Amino acid sequence: NDVDKSLGNGDNGLSAKKQVASTDYGKYVFTQDFSFTLAKGSVDMEDLKVKSITINTGALTTGEGNAKTNIVNVFLAGDNGVDEYTETSTTESEVLVSSLTDDGVGHVRLYIYWNGAHADVKTANQADLADLEARITVTFTAKVKTA
Repeated sequence: NDVDKSLGNGDNGLSAKKQVASTDYGKYVFTQDFSFTLAKGSVDMEDLKVKSITINTGALTTGEGNAKTNIVNVFLAGDNGVDEYTETSTTESEVLVSSLTDDGVGHVRLYIYWNGAHADVKTANQADLADLEARITVTFTAKVKTA
């Protein structure tokens, strides 16, 4: 996968923490690939970013009735950058894809996974976690390329 290769080669200045190795996470992580291109004759665009993200885990609560938050994390890896979210955010991400044209394709891979460091993500809590419903909404933005 081009996204994984671009993140793993070490030439693009991404921190080791955010590098994603090319491996099979299928049993543990939900992934969704997005491809971005423009219609023929369109003006070139640049700086594709996440404009906002909503992470909703529904009404899942602890035994004390407190809402469980930050249980599901979202990681986005683009051709030119990465970003990670643990909660709803309206802060724009770093650039995920630097250039969009009518003859090229920009790639972003979305990873959704359990936050294993969260206090409520444990084997003893498996029955509660089995009912977890996560709804993720991501809004992307890009701007017209300037000369």
